[in-house]
Amino acid sequence: SAGYFGEVALFFGGGGASIVGGDGMLLRPRVNVGRKFDDYEISFGVSYMHVTGSDISSPVIEFAVARPLDWLLGYGHVDQCSDCKIISQTPFVSIETVGAAYKNYIPLTHIAPGKRDGAKLNSINLVGAGLVLNMDNMWGLGWKSFINAHGAMGGDGEGYAEILVGARYGYDINAILNVYAETAIGFAGGGDVDTGGGAIANASVGIKWRVLSSAELDASIGYVAVLGGGFHAIAPSLKLNIPLGTVGAVDMDALNKTHWSITTGYTIIPYHENMRYSHDTDTGHLGLTDFKADLFMNDNLYLTGQALSVTQGGAGGFAIGLAGAGMSVPITENINASVEVLTGAGAGGAINVRGGVVAAAQLDLDYKLNDNVSITGSAGWIKAINGGLNAPTVGAGLKFNFTSFR
Repeated sequence: SAGYFGEVALFFGGGGASIVGGDGMLLRPRVNVGRKFDDYEISFGVSYMHVTGSDISSPVIEFAVARPLDWLLGYGHVDQCSDCKIISQTPFVSIETVGAAYKNYIPLTHIAPGKRDGAKLNSINLVGAGLVLNMDNMWGLGWKSFINAHGAMGGDGEGYAEILVGARYGYDINAILNVYAETAIGFAGGGDVDTGGGAIANASVGIKWRVLSSAELDASIGYVAVLGGGFHAIAPSLKLNIPLGTVGAVDMDALNKTHWSITTGYTIIPYHENMRYSHDTDTGHLGLTDFKADLFMNDNLYLTGQALSVTQGGAGGFAIGLAGAGMSVPITENINASVEVLTGAGAGGAINVRGGVVAAAQLDLDYKLNDNVSITGSAGWIKAINGGLNAPTVGAGLKFNFTSFR
């Protein structure tokens, strides 16, 4: 009331890095109170963090500043935005592009060795994905915000991963060419890379080329460093982006739609021979939290990204990031079937992925509860290209359908 609010939440997931052994299951109950000040919110909270198999078991004090955003979104896979006329009268944000990226870190070992044990870190090859948000209506023309996630899949640093959030300003040279500068902060760790407490920062410049009406090629070079000073690198990057909707002023009669599905669930990988490195004595199947996002190119074909983090099986810290493509086909009015092919990176928890590159195939069956929510079940296979991980997968969860407009 009167601008005050309260929140109660329970977070469940997986904890990582060398401090975590055992199952690595993370639980965090949380209570939060705050107040709204015009367009912003300030809040204070307390939570309790516990990660099984580690010494992480502690109360946490939290402070946050937030700015709620208006989005052009519709529930379910719809063709029109019935509420957009109201939303568009306020500053709103829209998803401009999503894409996949390859990045190379060239460590500056004359500044710092780069590894936690003092050894010199060699070049790291990373793959990842991200999305760019159009901030024209909030920050001014040319401004974007973005979030990117990358993981090591070759070279040194097996098990390294990062998530970066940042801001970008770009200038259009012509209709198909844009130059930009950006900066980002985030957290990173794993792979014996000396990331200190985990805070990382990046600054880069790049050029973006609209190669087709449905694709952009993005090349950049930057500098990345952990705030603790243990890791510094030059970072060339190449990205392939898919633009969503139209660019420029919003015409309420010509909004372009993009269909999405978000799945949250749980996946099991059965125990099998050579699944773990020989020095590991743990046994048992792996249970992983599973988060998946699907971007539909048309009514049937979609691009998909998947993130899994272990919570069971004596492999604390094991995580997988996958990207690929899928096809969805309606079986009945309420049942859909989807088939997917994916590849990506996995590491941690003494699971034998040797080098980090993994490939997977998956079949999903969805039962619609309504236009927005489905119960989903999955079965598939995952294999580490050079390692011993080679097993079926089975999972279940909830799938949420929505539509974004630009």
